[in-house]
This record gives sequence, C-alpha cells and structure tokens, in this order.
Amino acid sequence: MLFYVVCWTETDGIYSCGHEHWTIREAVDCLIPDGRSFIRAEQNGVMRSLNDAEFIVFLEEIAGGILRGKGLE
Repeated sequence: MLFYVVCWTETDGIYSCGHEHWTIREAVDCLIPDGRSFIRAEQNGVMRSLNDAEFIVFLEEIAGGILRGKGLE
C-alpha cells in the first residue's frame, strides 16, 4: 500500500499530519506554508523520500496551485 504523509519540523523533532493522503495533490493541500513541511511516501510500512517521478508531480502541483491562486502563502 502506498500513501503520502506531510511532515514538518519543530525544535523537538519531526511530526506528521497523521493523514493517509492517497495522492500527492491531497498531500500538497495539507502542507504548512511556513516552509518547514515536506511530503514523504509510505509504502508497505516503510517511510521514504519521494522518488523522481513523484517529485515531478509534487512540483507540478505546487506550480499549478500558484497558477490557480492557491499558492502556499
């Protein structure tokens, strides 16, 4: 099973949103706009960085959101 989790840093550690986002687009909507959040993939119980194809989708979603007026303000 594959889903995406939004994570962010605090002074005492790394936290996650706790949601299982089935698409990168869903996860992008959960990002915190202060620049400390990022998206990780969880696949078969193992947390990992986005692969190259997923990262391209992430960039497209960020760019599309800005063009649609839904930037990360």
